[in-house]
Amino acid sequence: MAASFLSRSRCIPEAAGRLIGRPVTRAVIVGLLTAALGLAISLLPVGNDLEEQIGLDILFNLRGPRQAPPGVVVIAIDKESAGHLNLPRDPRKWPRTYHARLIEKLAEAGASVIAFDLYFDEGHSSEEDRVFGKAIEKARNVVLLGYFKKEAVPLQGPSGGTAGEIMVERMMPPASDLAQKAASVAAFPLPKVPLTVSQFWTFKDDSGDFATMPVTIFQMFAMPAYGDLIDLMKKALLDPRMARAALDERNGSSVAEARRLMNLGREENADDHVTHKLIRTLKEILGNETLISGIMMKDLEDPSGPHPDAVRTDLLKGLLNMYRTGNSRYLNFYGPTHTITTVPYDRALQLPNPVLADGRPVDFKDKIVLIGSSEFSPYSQMDAYPTVFSQPNGRDLSGVEICATATANLLEDRPIRPIGFPTQIMALSAFGLAAGILGFRLRPLPAVFAIVGLVLVTFGFVYYQFKLAGVWYPVVIPVAFQAPPAFVLAVLWKYREARKLEAAHEQLKEMDRLKSMFLSHVSHELKTPLTSIKGFVDNMMDGLTGELHAKQREYLDRVRANADRLTRMISNLLDLSRIESGTHHLDRAPLCLFDLVEEVIEQLRPLAAAKDLTLGVVCPDPTLQVSADRDKFIQVITNLVDNAIKFTPAGGKITVTIGRRDPERVMITVTDTGEGIPSSDLAKLFEPFYQAGRRSGTPSNGLGLGLSIVKTLVNLHGGTISVTSEFGKGSEFCILVPALKRGEE
Repeated sequence: MAASFLSRSRCIPEAAGRLIGRPVTRAVIVGLLTAALGLAISLLPVGNDLEEQIGLDILFNLRGPRQAPPGVVVIAIDKESAGHLNLPRDPRKWPRTYHARLIEKLAEAGASVIAFDLYFDEGHSSEEDRVFGKAIEKARNVVLLGYFKKEAVPLQGPSGGTAGEIMVERMMPPASDLAQKAASVAAFPLPKVPLTVSQFWTFKDDSGDFATMPVTIFQMFAMPAYGDLIDLMKKALLDPRMARAALDERNGSSVAEARRLMNLGREENADDHVTHKLIRTLKEILGNETLISGIMMKDLEDPSGPHPDAVRTDLLKGLLNMYRTGNSRYLNFYGPTHTITTVPYDRALQLPNPVLADGRPVDFKDKIVLIGSSEFSPYSQMDAYPTVFSQPNGRDLSGVEICATATANLLEDRPIRPIGFPTQIMALSAFGLAAGILGFRLRPLPAVFAIVGLVLVTFGFVYYQFKLAGVWYPVVIPVAFQAPPAFVLAVLWKYREARKLEAAHEQLKEMDRLKSMFLSHVSHELKTPLTSIKGFVDNMMDGLTGELHAKQREYLDRVRANADRLTRMISNLLDLSRIESGTHHLDRAPLCLFDLVEEVIEQLRPLAAAKDLTLGVVCPDPTLQVSADRDKFIQVITNLVDNAIKFTPAGGKITVTIGRRDPERVMITVTDTGEGIPSSDLAKLFEPFYQAGRRSGTPSNGLGLGLSIVKTLVNLHGGTISVTSEFGKGSEFCILVPALKRGEE
């Protein structure tokens, strides 16, 4: 039963140790849960919406405006121009002869591409359309605006009747006479307000991969580099890999279309009036990151190969990236309205006289010029859309400015590039893991500062990548949906573990109380019959029951020795019980150490003599005194000397040395030449119920409580005890206790 109590009492701290011993594992689990939360939110539509609507807004506003490329100019049809020209406020009602004049002036100024973000429908005077169409045809570089319209197309059933219908999106061109004379017609679809505009289509996939206006404009602008593009394509077709690529499903049509394009004359392909057809062909060849587009890009990026000049090389890279990547891009805004060079319509009509914008002359030569509604006053805006740079006074970017922004992004090949899905997984996982580990491994307040620091470092990295290269990492999900949950989850988990430890501690205290109670009761119950047994044995040994022969006396000696041993064990158990219950008190008095040690030596000398051991005392100053409980101190010295006698072989030596360690402390050492203690046992030597390993033949006649009680008694006296030993050569126990102070004698 005692063994059961002791076993159960040891299991409690072991369980508590297991709770404490896995902090790294639990920290990693918290980190993985935080990472999983971030990944789950990123996969939901709401996660992408939050990053797009809030994350991009934060990054753009921190970055602020940036310099727009000078190659793009906006001509604003605004209220002031209408007033100066005595024209209606609605630009759709303006005479188209004004646009004809503007085209002529821009063409004379050397504009590379002229694009109208105005829809010219039927219904104007035929004379106006004739003049306008003639100017468009003569310029040969005008792009007109169309729009996409959804229509229901009937499906024919097996019997010839209508089996249903499907919705298709068609390109609706402007007035036919104008559309035929334009270099190209393209649409620029934008979402309906109040959605914040953040993306633009390059190709409208649900309309048959129809190129939008920014793509059409950029392709026309890049036509001078068309010959270099064809040369790159020819070189790529000579690559040995193309023979295999022509047979696979993904690259087969791309290779066939490229070979067909090579068979056409360069002049035929470069004709301005086949821009739309050419774009479709190039999309078929280069789209979806086909092998041929990869070879062409690698050849362009090879510094050792022959290339066109740097400007044309950048132009070709922009073209390839426009076709290779997906059908939409994120807008890399330059700033609030009119950040891109903007000229009022009425001033542009002053050409060839100098035209100023923000006090600086504007040169239209080799520029992309976009014409559309764009007001300088927030109260006059009609064609405006909310963006990350919308102003508090209500000024938004106009449709033509957004189209100009998209075109400028293509021109400098610098859109906002969201990181790929694998990179996003790694980034959110790394942040979640780090936040979870910091939250769990640190105390709450340091964890807050550490996680805030992690957020700041992460945000700094994200902002740097965004500002430097337009690379867009998630920012809302880590800051709002990973960092706070990581801290809360870690705190809640640690609180739960703390409650478990507290419960284990309370259980341990209760088990210790029950153990002490059990030991006390059992010891008291055993003490009475043992005293009776010893009394009867003594009576028999004294001859009260008659004369004893030698064998009987031998047996009674053994009974008495074992009864004495049980008595010592019971005394030790009672001492342990009193120590653990806190009822062990000291009756201090000044003691002369030399006299006390001599008394113990004299009591134990017969035991030492029986083993032929030399037992002596060394005390240079016999007057040394301490303030101590006499009985408890005798118990300490007796236990140490008795152990030395027990574990020292015959002919050995035991010495008790008394001396002053320093002015404040007295040192007592018990040194023997016995078998010593293994080094592996030294750390646990003073633990209750622990018995050090001994050589074979040395009996174990105790519970392993003696040294534990000695240490407790020494500590109660304000002292310390230590041991040094070398296995096979002996041991030395050293006690340091406070010396008796002057005035305490």
